Formats: sequence, structure tokens, C-alpha cells
Amino acid sequence: GEDVRSLTEVMLICDKGTQLGVLAPGQALRVAAERSLQLLEVAKDAKPPVWRLVSKLDFLEPEPEQKKKEKKKKEAKEKELRFTDRTEDHDLTHRVKLAHGFLGKGTSVKVAVLNTGRVEGDISRAEHLVQQFAEACREVGKAGPISGAKNARIDEKTDPNNPLLGVVFSIIAP
Repeated sequence: GEDVRSLTEVMLICDKGTQLGVLAPGQALRVAAERSLQLLEVAKDAKPPVWRLVSKLDFLEPEPEQKKKEKKKKEAKEKELRFTDRTEDHDLTHRVKLAHGFLGKGTSVKVAVLNTGRVEGDISRAEHLVQQFAEACREVGKAGPISGAKNARIDEKTDPNNPLLGVVFSIIAP
């Protein structure tokens, strides 16, 4: 309640959400003391500033806005886009649009081109797709190192019999 004393008037909201009206700071402190509650500033920039009566437990808990911010911080900072070496150009274009959206929001994108296991599905097709993808995303992000199976370089071959191996690289949001 230190800051509330320096104000000329405050809009007071009950702990149940109903407005108690515009009061002098001394009155607001008395109401809080009568109800064994504390004052919490809700909207500092409003005219008059909005203060809410809260219990001590509510006072210790983060506000819903703070919870949302904390949740956003916990969300994945990297999205993964997977496709195979058999992916057609229009599907690749769609994946590029998704990557642009993620990168625009500040999320890094991990791109994995999986080997289909077919004889014609060699690393050269996967390498071509990765280069196309990196080129298409150049203006919105920076491509990281490209690696094949077991952190090999892109020019090394992957095992054509293992569909889980392929070419992987990340695009970092600016």
C-alpha cells in the first residue's frame, strides 16, 4: 500500500470482481484492512489507477498475465519440420511457408529430410531439397550447419536401408 498513498484517487475493485468505485487512497486502505485483504495495482496507466483487493495467497501468486508470459517462455523455442526425399515442390513450398511463420515469431526451425529407403532415394535428392529450403528461408533466418546421418557432413552418404537417417539442419530466427 506504499504507492497507493501517493495518489489522489484510485478505482477500487473488490476481490470478487465488482467495482467499489473511485475512492481516496486512505479509504481504499481502510476497506482493505476491514476485509483483511491487501491492495494490488492492476492498471497503473488508467485514469484513475485501478487497484484490486486480494487475499494474501492471491498476492503471492503470479497474476494471470505473468502466468501467460511464463508459459510462453516454457514453450518450445524450436519447431521441427520433417519431410522425405520424395517430397514434391508444392509440398516443399508449403513447408517453407510454415518455416517463415515460425521464424517470424522468433522460433528456430529444425529441418529433417528423411531417406525413404528406396534405391532411388539417395542423399543427393535430400541434399537438393535442403539447399532449396535453406535458399528459400535465407531472408528470414540464418541456416546452421547441415549434417547427415550421425552428424556427418552433407557430402557423405547415409544408409539407404534406414529411413530414419537423412539430412538435418536448423534455421535460427534473427
